[in-house]
Amino acid sequence: MLCFRTFAACGFLLIASFSISAARADGAIAVGLPADVAKDGVAFGWVVQATTRQNAEREALKQCHEFREATESTRALCAVMRAFKNECVAIAIDPEAGTSGIGWAILPTKQAAESKALADCRATAGRSRASFCQVSIARCDGTQR
Repeated sequence: MLCFRTFAACGFLLIASFSISAARADGAIAVGLPADVAKDGVAFGWVVQATTRQNAEREALKQCHEFREATESTRALCAVMRAFKNECVAIAIDPEAGTSGIGWAILPTKQAAESKALADCRATAGRSRASFCQVSIARCDGTQR
């Protein structure tokens, strides 16, 4: 059983931030998304406060490829989904291993990103698991909160 779903229970945090001025901050999210998330898991990498868009994308992709709680074949699927500046990223999951609930969003505010990520998680989790979705990561880049 993979522990790719429960960030806290697995004992790891995906935190990558660089100390720079907020005016130059960039972020990115990379995701490895197989056809069957319940079976193969999902891999994530994300970064905020990078010095450039290229650095943000490179670091997010690196983290995704190193996401130990997903299968090797899932990590091989990692791709940068989006780079962003002065926005917030949120990831929501159903923490039960072997379930398909997953969602992520990049929006102007943390609250909006969390709401969208949760809605997407609930939509992919299905009726019986929708209520279990929870935001696992919510961070903002630049001056956003």
